[in-house]
Amino acid sequence: MAEDITRQQHRIVSAAVKLFRKLGYEKTTVNDICKEADIARSTFYLSFAGKKEIINKILSDARLEVNPKS
Repeated sequence: MAEDITRQQHRIVSAAVKLFRKLGYEKTTVNDICKEADIARSTFYLSFAGKKEIINKILSDARLEVNPKS
């Protein structure tokens, strides 16, 4: 189950990144992300509280790549 959530989050983040690049952060809506990821809004909110949380995940993941734990 945790693996499904991780896959779902990856799908949402990938859709969001694609849209942020295309439309910009401000113009991208949660509905846009849901449509791009082919999920329901309720599914989105099971993984993220909103767009800001996606940005926080992206930054956190980037920090882990730069400073991997030994």
